[in-house]
Amino acid sequence: MIRIKTNNNIVDINMTEAEFDDQMMRASAVMKTMTGIGNNSAWAACLEALDHIKQHPRYKHEVKRAFNAVTDEFKAYERNLLQASRNRLFHVADMIPESRKRYGDITDREYFDYWAASGATVYANKREWFINLWNKFRLYFINHKVAHPDIAAWAVAADMALKLSLTIYEESCKTVSEKVPIALIKVVYAQLSLERVSKAWGKATALLEPATQLNDYTELEQKNIQHGLDQLEEQWTDTNNIVGALSDTSEAFDEIFRTKGEQKKALRMIASLAE
Repeated sequence: MIRIKTNNNIVDINMTEAEFDDQMMRASAVMKTMTGIGNNSAWAACLEALDHIKQHPRYKHEVKRAFNAVTDEFKAYERNLLQASRNRLFHVADMIPESRKRYGDITDREYFDYWAASGATVYANKREWFINLWNKFRLYFINHKVAHPDIAAWAVAADMALKLSLTIYEESCKTVSEKVPIALIKVVYAQLSLERVSKAWGKATALLEPATQLNDYTELEQKNIQHGLDQLEEQWTDTNNIVGALSDTSEAFDEIFRTKGEQKKALRMIASLAE
């Protein structure tokens, strides 16, 4: 039995320290892999959406400040991950020796960028599924005679992508909480949640186009949009898609590995995840 203090709570866990360390190492692998895909795919969608949103006539003054606040929140999220004093997930010096020897003389930032690139790769590889969701919102706004339907659809589709990242985070927490209390998981990995970014984007979207807040979808429109969101979630959580993105990223970031042999070993380990 070990006793863990989490914020103001005490959690008793029926396992040895070695067993606990092993469970948390496994949890970290799952949490970082899944949120690496979900969070960074969602942010890639936001960045593309922003290019379109900036063309909207209302993108000035309060609206512009609101979207700038979204970017500030995302930068704060990145800083928190890179500069955390506790539960450091991207501090190279904290890696176990077996993992550390895989990489060369890299910085925390280089390791973080390698992690983030996997999500951007999934977004790029499966972008058509996000565009499918965007088009469903576009048709809704056209049918309801909303001005600038294409741009409004970009804002709302990106909003849905951020909400999907939160769903992936929550499901990942549940997955790794089989032996470790979910309350502890939520404390250790809270920094991986894009909740503040999502809330800021939702606020900015409402200011950009108030019609995005209307809940007058027909039953068919609701069904089509939910189907599009379900399809996007399937693409972002599909094991083969994740493995493919991790492989592509590891090949593109060959300079972070200590040797070509270590890179090949990493690629073999990634490929085994799909077996």
